[in-house]
Amino acid sequence: KNTLQIYSLKFPSVLKKEINSINELEKFLNKEKITSMHIGPGSGSNNKIKEITKLILQKVKYVVVDADALTCFKNDLKTLLVFGGSQGSQFLNKKIVNLLKNKNLEFLNIIWIVGKKNYQSLKHLQNDNVIIYDYCNQMSSMYNAVDMVVSRSGAMTIAELIKFKKPSILVPFKFSSENHQHYNAKFLQDSLCSSLIEEDSFDKETFINTLKNMCENERILDSMKDNFNNILIPDSLNMISNFILEERYAL
Repeated sequence: KNTLQIYSLKFPSVLKKEINSINELEKFLNKEKITSMHIGPGSGSNNKIKEITKLILQKVKYVVVDADALTCFKNDLKTLLVFGGSQGSQFLNKKIVNLLKNKNLEFLNIIWIVGKKNYQSLKHLQNDNVIIYDYCNQMSSMYNAVDMVVSRSGAMTIAELIKFKKPSILVPFKFSSENHQHYNAKFLQDSLCSSLIEEDSFDKETFINTLKNMCENERILDSMKDNFNNILIPDSLNMISNFILEERYAL
């Protein structure tokens, strides 16, 4: 992994060379064909550094981003994370594309994980308020950097939302086995931590209004976060260990 810790306009590269401008950085990235990089804290500290950060996000395929680095967004807007699992969701991607093209989401910042197969066709939609990734293996940093989430509702996603206490809009995959994604999403909706929108009843206006209410009403967002505290999380390790011991000594 190549590392460029961004704290100022002058920072050491992997070649121990100082890069003093955006043009020099672009030439360096094109020449060295760097495919992975780490963006550290401080990269949103001023406008020049924000430009550097955005250039790296555009030019480098795999970027590990510390949560503080995402302050390159406008500070006065809430930040939304959109993803659909490791492969991305064609359904969610199409909806977000239409909303961005119609400028319906300019009231928030968006981190959008589109899936490796979709990145090349969607990366042109990146702008000052939208950062697009093909894949992310540092989801904890992502969750810590955002205010809310739009996603599918697989078991792992539900567990992560509970752990990081992130309000969400969940769109279950309608062909999931035994419709389990619906029941996962309904669990968080019944716990008042999430809103559930089914694929077949997805309505643009309802979706936008739900997002706006979450963004513009701090009390709604805080209440959804607080409601995670009422979810009982079982001690899974002890449960599994006890089950194994019981089965072993029952033989």
